[in-house]
Amino acid sequence: MSFSFQVKAKNQADLVAAVAAKMEEIVAQQPSHSVDKEEVPAVTEVYAGMVTILEGHEIHANISGSVSFFRQDDGTVINYTGSAISVGIYCLPEEITGMPA
Repeated sequence: MSFSFQVKAKNQADLVAAVAAKMEEIVAQQPSHSVDKEEVPAVTEVYAGMVTILEGHEIHANISGSVSFFRQDDGTVINYTGSAISVGIYCLPEEITGMPA
């Protein structure tokens, strides 16, 4: 299962909160992502902490990830066999459009 989304915020804390909220939505649609629900905001927080937000700018994140697993015949996940997270953090002018609020 995989996911991909973009969020933006005025500061790092709000960005991490937006990522955590998106992960809640993803887990509701793809329960297998409960295994990386906490890790994605944590990784985002580390990378967002490296970025200086300039005057008149916002912090943007492009996030994607996936997990792979084996299931029993009834669909129950029996073990996870792979995981990937990609986090891109950018300081962009507030007037940049095309990204969700």
